[in-house]
Amino acid sequence: MMKVYPSRIGWSLIIPVYVLMIGVGVVISIDTFWLGICFTLPVLAFVTHTFFTTKYSIQHNILGIKSGLLVNKNIPIKSITKIEDTTSILSSPAASIAGRIEIRYNKYDIVIVSPKDKQGFVSHLQQINPEIQVKIKREEL
Repeated sequence: MMKVYPSRIGWSLIIPVYVLMIGVGVVISIDTFWLGICFTLPVLAFVTHTFFTTKYSIQHNILGIKSGLLVNKNIPIKSITKIEDTTSILSSPAASIAGRIEIRYNKYDIVIVSPKDKQGFVSHLQQINPEIQVKIKREEL
């Protein structure tokens, strides 16, 4: 059975992105209104779709990460070695800056996610792979 964990949605990430995109659209629209609209609306639609469709699923022994149209990754849970808190603002399939966790898998691979139910998500991964090292603050887990 598949369990889906939606991403936490952080307004501290969404608002600056929207302000930036709308600002760029306004600047472009000063010279050519239609060019500004034709640029801004599709980009805003893409960003909105990405923010609100970011999710993490666990089915059998696979962690699926889906974010918009560009990210669709499957990670064998047995390959995960470590999960820890991170404050990294690197681009990642996480719709929030707060509550991000870094998942290390294989030898050198890393992905940053921000599940809304961090405790349930981490516990579910550990049920499948008890070898995962977890370094998350207790009050957050």
